[in-house]
Amino acid sequence: MPLAALAGMLVSDATGLVRGETERIWLPFYVWLLVATAFLPARQRRGWLAGSVVLALVIEVVVRTEW
Repeated sequence: MPLAALAGMLVSDATGLVRGETERIWLPFYVWLLVATAFLPARQRRGWLAGSVVLALVIEVVVRTEW
């Protein structure tokens, strides 16, 4: 299920579906990805968490939305 959620997120992003509707579209998928992280070894969880923080900061600084 987590892989299907990730695939759904990637397809919706690639097709332009998420423009302006980001929060409502990503939220149902995010829950499954969050659950999937529980199955990662502790060492990998820290790396993915750090990567998520860096990515969120980069997106916040670089991406400018019109709305």
